Amino acid sequence: MNKERLRKKIEALEKFKQDPRYQQVMGFLIHKGLLVANREYGFENYLNIKDALWAAKIEARIIEVLPAAILHFPKSIVDPESIPKKLQVVLENIKDGSKEGEDYKGLKYADMRKWADIPLKDKRTKPISRKKRQNNFRFRPEVLAKLEEYSKNRGLTKTEALEDLVMKWGG
Repeated sequence: MNKERLRKKIEALEKFKQDPRYQQVMGFLIHKGLLVANREYGFENYLNIKDALWAAKIEARIIEVLPAAILHFPKSIVDPESIPKKLQVVLENIKDGSKEGEDYKGLKYADMRKWADIPLKDKRTKPISRKKRQNNFRFRPEVLAKLEEYSKNRGLTKTEALEDLVMKWGG
């Protein structure tokens, strides 16, 4: 009897994995380098949050990498309004670089955060901790002239020159 129940559960799981929503979510996450699987899945260049949350009922790894997928590939998310409030809090904490945050659906914040900091096979996508943040400054014209001269002498952009000076100062 126990073997029969186990066989039925396995059959139900396989039927679940044949669902197009599950296939699409897994295909997206595998293609982007967030998951690895031992079978092939088709790839569509979009991710539906509702489908991802639905597929995560069986495949818990989806919830673990979902915040990283949302942060790294925001233009691929077709229904950003479907992101649950608790998951939005996790996303904000990861974006802000917080070491501590709320757990989500039984997964620890640290486990979800680590995926946002792992370099992906798509070299254009940088880990969250390595992304540059925009900051605007207003300089006097004479300061800008000196910055321009400094950057040209060293073959750097103005941004690289400022980063160089700040890192040398090390204050």
